[in-house]
Amino acid sequence: MISEIFSRCPILIGRDVQMHPLLIFLSTLGGILLFGFSGFVIGPIITSLLLAIWAMYDQFYRGTASCD
Repeated sequence: MISEIFSRCPILIGRDVQMHPLLIFLSTLGGILLFGFSGFVIGPIITSLLLAIWAMYDQFYRGTASCD
């Protein structure tokens, strides 16, 4: 059953989301555990927002932004 859910998560979320299928699966499970059935959608959304914030933070502090 878990392998069936794991194989369908990328189909339900979409292929354009730049996330590994295992991360999608874990965020879906975590969302279901925290928020109930609506966590099926909320978990991956929160994970993708955190990844976007992490990428912006990384880009800002890698030296691309200057103080001059």
